[in-house]
Amino acid sequence: MNTDHASAAAENSGRALPVKGDWTLKAIAALKLLEALVLCATGVAALELLRPDIAQAVDDWAALLPLASEQHIAQHLLNSLTGLGPHRIRALGIGVFAYAGLFVVEGIGLLRRKRWAEWITVLTTAMLVPFEVWELTVHTTLPKVGALVINLLVVWYLIHRIRSTPHAKAGGAGTRSQASPYATPQHPGR
Repeated sequence: MNTDHASAAAENSGRALPVKGDWTLKAIAALKLLEALVLCATGVAALELLRPDIAQAVDDWAALLPLASEQHIAQHLLNSLTGLGPHRIRALGIGVFAYAGLFVVEGIGLLRRKRWAEWITVLTTAMLVPFEVWELTVHTTLPKVGALVINLLVVWYLIHRIRSTPHAKAGGAGTRSQASPYATPQHPGR
């Protein structure tokens, strides 16, 4: 079986196309799954702040930080979170979990080399770029610049991948539209 027929058979069966050495896609998927993990931890932390004993423990921890600048930053962060009120903190926690769920879907889809995951990742990542640029105009830091560069590279790579793989071209050999198991049979004269 030659590779063109194997690729078409894999595509038509719903399986992901085998791609040797596609470490970049795996790295993007790992990044999305890591972001999901960080967001889940953030969501748990936000919801835990609703408990008075936890909020007091975090406040005590902030007071124990060795440098005054660290204490000030931690206290400012804690005040901005606890100043939101319980309903807003709960909504923030739920929103963070929903966003983490999106990252999990993207990460697993990218690991399985699914076209829809590539498109979702391009759209969600590209939508954040204007906010990241605006944030850089307000206060430029190396991590913010790094995040912007990484996101631009992810968008560029995935768009390049979508446009250059054979099954992305409509009507080409090996496309899903050619022999999809979900396609309805076409009957002449109807």
